[in-house]
Amino acid sequence: MKTGHFSKFPIVLALLLTLRSAVKQIVAVDGMSGTWELLLNSTGVVAMHVALTHLNTVVLYDQTSSGRSAYHLPRGLPCPSVSTDADDRKESGCWAHSMEYDVATNTIRPLSIRTDTWCSSGSFLSDGTLEQTGGYNQGARRIRYFRPCADRNCDWNESSSTFLAEGRWYATNQVLPDGERVIIVGGLNVFSYEFIPKSRDDEGRL
Repeated sequence: MKTGHFSKFPIVLALLLTLRSAVKQIVAVDGMSGTWELLLNSTGVVAMHVALTHLNTVVLYDQTSSGRSAYHLPRGLPCPSVSTDADDRKESGCWAHSMEYDVATNTIRPLSIRTDTWCSSGSFLSDGTLEQTGGYNQGARRIRYFRPCADRNCDWNESSSTFLAEGRWYATNQVLPDGERVIIVGGLNVFSYEFIPKSRDDEGRL
């Protein structure tokens, strides 16, 4: 008599029923259950990347060449650079492509991100600074930092003199045990790793 996969069916069914029961018990603890609540009708930008800071704010950012957002950058903030495509330049202009959401006050404010963060990567340092690297086109080798602040006057800082060794799109970042340095691995068609900041010029070349 052939049993095949059907002989395993009672075991699988029992596991599923056990899991279902466990989930019900977790949800029912202290009579608590979760609900969704709409806080804002719009964040103003597409949240391709979202990061919760230690100051209970949320940083959102999108690619700079994604066209117009819901907010112009305030006067005095640098406009993002976009691709060489004329339509991108026309549509993206001086629009915000990053926002900070304050959970306590339920308010948002525009941030100035200068180069394209499309499919970039990042991680938090020990002091709460968001270190963010790579991206698309002119942003592929860029290194950016956002250090949260209580007075909400902080913004993205982007190095104009230090760059990644290679352009990295879809890379992976991991903070090291010292909390101050990050290892960045791979990316689309990039088979190498590097450290930010480097302890020596050739560190991490593979």
